[in-house]
Amino acid sequence: MKVQILTNQQVAPILKRIAYQIVESNSAAKEIFLVHIDGQGKALADIIEKELKTITSQRITRTGIQINKSHPSIETTQLNTMVKPSQNAGLVIIDDVLNSGKTMMFAIAACLGLGFDQIQIAVLVDRSYKHFPIQANFIGTSLSTTLQEHINVQCRAGKISVYVE
Repeated sequence: MKVQILTNQQVAPILKRIAYQIVESNSAAKEIFLVHIDGQGKALADIIEKELKTITSQRITRTGIQINKSHPSIETTQLNTMVKPSQNAGLVIIDDVLNSGKTMMFAIAACLGLGFDQIQIAVLVDRSYKHFPIQANFIGTSLSTTLQEHINVQCRAGKISVYVE
């Protein structure tokens, strides 16, 4: 059974709030790098990037990272473009759902050697089934579901909805 948790009208202000939190947390940074995890993370990053550009004069740089979410490994995890941080630059990794933390661990590992002083995480949905010591800095909503339930973030025509199945 598929139950809608968040509508596009509910997601929009959540992503706007996340954008403001990113700016507040990186207020001393001259540049903010956004790294989305390919898939649904891209659609979320599109909206967050658009919001950031309306609320800050900081330079916003963007790329993606490819990770096989079913079988992640360092060998198959790669940034879509090389990132070179300037001084005073923050990095935020964006994804739709933080579940076990495994995908995010590989995303962080791919970004560790880039030279950022700080790596932050933004997710639309945070679940409480962590197998790895990962905690998001910016969370849209937290859901406690059963292990059998699946969170499905759907992005269609610029509209984002969240379902539990």
